[in-house]
Amino acid sequence: MDGGLVKVGDTTLTVFANAPNVSEVRFSDTAGELLVDFDIDVEITSGVESCQLFLASETIVMLGVEPECFLLSTRELMIVLGYDANITTSDVLVFNDNVFKAHSEQYSRYLSGSFPVNAPATPLKPTPVITGMQR
Repeated sequence: MDGGLVKVGDTTLTVFANAPNVSEVRFSDTAGELLVDFDIDVEITSGVESCQLFLASETIVMLGVEPECFLLSTRELMIVLGYDANITTSDVLVFNDNVFKAHSEQYSRYLSGSFPVNAPATPLKPTPVITGMQR
């Protein structure tokens, strides 16, 4: 336990666990999703998992029509891009404040800030297909 109440003599101190941080934001290898890795296990404080809960409106508009956001695990968030998404590498994801905190910690600081989007780890290689009339 990193956070909690600590009794020092007659005084009770509240110790807060460190806020989670984003280790990396990257496109999936197919570029249809964004994968967000956290440095520690996270949990959401309340609400139903959604892009609107997790991300600021200026980020959501870049994710296309009806993007989907959900936790794959306590350390990874997946964002399925919607139709007509226009987010690219070096754009930033801006997270809403007071949503992600350290997992199983009653007293935890919250994730906040913006993080750049990186290219896929192993992008698909295009395979050209040439069609035309045969001789």
